[in-house]
Amino acid sequence: MSLQNLRSRVPALACALALTLSATAQVDRDQAAVVGYHNLQNATLADVQAWSVQGYRLSNFEIVQADPLVLNSSMVQNTGVYAAGWLFYSDKTQGQLSNLCITYNARIVDLERYEVDGEARFAALLFVNTGAQQKIWG
Repeated sequence: MSLQNLRSRVPALACALALTLSATAQVDRDQAAVVGYHNLQNATLADVQAWSVQGYRLSNFEIVQADPLVLNSSMVQNTGVYAAGWLFYSDKTQGQLSNLCITYNARIVDLERYEVDGEARFAALLFVNTGAQQKIWG
């Protein structure tokens, strides 16, 4: 889905996404430090959780299947320049994601729109917007 289509469907999230793309999506790509990583193919939320328990965090994701949710994702060791407080949510509405960003002082790093039973849903990777990861946006 193009950013233009996303804007027409979810103006508030598209605005947040546009404001954060240049500042946040580059966080991992701009780093040259060597760190452990894993690319997960056809991963369930349980797979992502299992890597998280081992000290990894999501770096990015794509939705392979909506229901049940299956992802292709990259996980990086959550250490050094890659360290970030992070949250992952799926099956959320636009309003729910906006509230989560406010509640946790977080910003969207990666956002995917999908449908379940004809209803728009979103999955989002959020970084807690504090410390070295803090960016001004909104």
